Amino acid sequence: MWMSNTTATVMMLPVALAISSTLGDNAAGLKKAMVLAIPYAATIGGMATVIGTTTNPTGIGLIRETIGIDIDFLDWMKIGLPFTVILIPFFWLYMVKFFKVDKMPPTDISIARRQYEELGPMNKGEKWVAAIFVLCVILWVTRSLVWGDWFPYATDETIAMFGAILVMIAPMDYKKGEYVCDWKTGFNDIPGTPLFCWAAPWSWATPSGMPVARSGSPICSPAWRA
Repeated sequence: MWMSNTTATVMMLPVALAISSTLGDNAAGLKKAMVLAIPYAATIGGMATVIGTTTNPTGIGLIRETIGIDIDFLDWMKIGLPFTVILIPFFWLYMVKFFKVDKMPPTDISIARRQYEELGPMNKGEKWVAAIFVLCVILWVTRSLVWGDWFPYATDETIAMFGAILVMIAPMDYKKGEYVCDWKTGFNDIPGTPLFCWAAPWSWATPSGMPVARSGSPICSPAWRA
């Protein structure tokens, strides 16, 4: 819900693989269930919020540009969150039905526990990131309810950029000039390939006259606006 479903899958899949490697050969069903549950869960959770997957803000941008309707963070949750809540029990029933486990095999989670203990307490940078993330969530949810009328040009993308800037100026050590995410990392080390992969089709479609609004699609019909 609160991060890209692809990112969540990449983060959790190694954990599932590490745990499944400790299971015996008689736990094939459980291994499959653990590996499949992560992308399924990420996909279902990604529908709940705007930032759950890249396609959500892409669709919102399409609707804003073609129809002129601005769907904010809270409006999207009103639509997406019920679908997530409904699909979770269905997914659980599916996994239980098709990946039955007669007896839970013994698992060795000492590796995961040891790695967790090695993390230690949250450092200053992690606390900064957590605080900025919570602030962005609050701004997203309250934009249409509280402060949106005061800043009419602010969008959900504006809040995301605001959070990114805060991460780059949040200090780890002012004297040493260390920040949570320095400008070099933010602009050079973070790959921009995914961004270009999503933006390129839009740049091709706009001059060619392929956008929905210019193609006379029924989505722009007054019936949809009602």
